[in-house]
Amino acid sequence: MTDEAIADWKELGDAYFGLPKRKSKQNVSDLYDLFEFFMEGYAKTSRERLLELVKGAPNFDELKDLPEDDLRLNYCEMLAGAADRQMNKRPAPMETPEPGAQADG
Repeated sequence: MTDEAIADWKELGDAYFGLPKRKSKQNVSDLYDLFEFFMEGYAKTSRERLLELVKGAPNFDELKDLPEDDLRLNYCEMLAGAADRQMNKRPAPMETPEPGAQADG
């Protein structure tokens, strides 16, 4: 490659070779974003590894017969659901009393 081509590659990354530039989300704003984050993260995970990851699931007998893409989808749904349940266990933020309300005590 020429020095000019290398400079272009450094600036454009994979787009130089015709691959679209992937935007990585910095923030997850909802459950679907979290699911997409997991799908992207496990995109290249092998079927064998996915089976290892779901081996403790109560529906493992159903999961083990799924095609790889469906197995990945189910696993990522499980992860997003678990994260959602964990987040909902957090205590609610303290409520601000309405103006004029009397404080207990």
